[in-house]
Amino acid sequence: MNSSRTTRRRLIPLALLLALALLLAACGEDDSSEAPEPGETPAPTATLPPEPADIELTEPADALPLLDDEALAEEAASRARADLADRLGISLSEILAVDRETSLLLDEPLLCPDVEPEDADFEFVYVQHQQVIYPYQYYVSTGDDGLIVKACEDTLVDEDVLTIPTPNARSEVVALVKADLQLRGVDPEAGQFAVQPMAWHDEALDCPVPEDSPTPAPELVDGFLVTYTLDGVTYEYHTDDTGERIAYCEPPMGHAANAAFIYSLRRDETREVEVPDETVTYNGLDATGEVVLLTEKQVPLGLFDFDTPEEARQAASLVDDERAAHIYVSGYVLIVQEENSPQVSSILLQYAERVRSPILERQQAEDEAAAAEAAAEADE
Repeated sequence: MNSSRTTRRRLIPLALLLALALLLAACGEDDSSEAPEPGETPAPTATLPPEPADIELTEPADALPLLDDEALAEEAASRARADLADRLGISLSEILAVDRETSLLLDEPLLCPDVEPEDADFEFVYVQHQQVIYPYQYYVSTGDDGLIVKACEDTLVDEDVLTIPTPNARSEVVALVKADLQLRGVDPEAGQFAVQPMAWHDEALDCPVPEDSPTPAPELVDGFLVTYTLDGVTYEYHTDDTGERIAYCEPPMGHAANAAFIYSLRRDETREVEVPDETVTYNGLDATGEVVLLTEKQVPLGLFDFDTPEEARQAASLVDDERAAHIYVSGYVLIVQEENSPQVSSILLQYAERVRSPILERQQAEDEAAAAEAAAEADE
């Protein structure tokens, strides 16, 4: 029994020594695999796959960031302020972001960079320095660029800002237009101005001329489209870029029927005018109109012809529809513009008189209701 126990005691250390030798031999093989001798080809080794890590699921490259409209607008406005401050060389604190409700009342800019891809949805934010409002276009790229914010070339002039603007061509043009309005007996301080850079194509600065007048000679003139709206009436001026040439565009005489108005629109062969076989009605107006889609954006118009110009004007006062942005009258024809597009407004003002802007009326009513509610709460 004692010899048997002694034998087992000796075998146990020998087993431990053997295991240790095998372990050291395996380590030596690992070391040799990392640093093979020159001219020696390492033997292939089997490796286990790494343990699976926690994988963070991401959206594909063409998916839009999960940001809501308000967050996107705020970020776009922040970048626009920084860009404008850098362009003007002024402090960021001098640049104000126009609130979204007020932005809805402003005409969309015309001269903005192309978006990529072309079918990307885009919006606008507006930032302001003193009297000048600067539009910026923003959209979300489908690539790796994320939110894209780019400045447009258009500017607007806010005459309600009580500051002395930095002298520039736009303010000088507005001052000259104000002087002309006063000569016409129009109060130039009670309405609202809008100024947009434009390129005119003839010596009349693209203002309509009487049919018995000679055709204006072709001439490319860089300048501004200045509109002044007061009590629902819009006064339109075309100028050069220095203010030396200013043309007041007289309201047209008007059209006798929808077909005549559509014919006038189509006289410009570069203009996209589509007349689908559709009809339209508007709340408050007991009449059925004809649909016209204008420009490449296909902005909808509703056309109605009446027996007299007086009936057309009376009908304009009856429209009470959320789709209506601006309403025009041209002779016997009533035109309802459904989107607040400055490009379409500029075209229509060549042939018709703008008699109402329901989009502004709705905003004014909301402001008055909010003021009344605040006053009622204050009284309580």
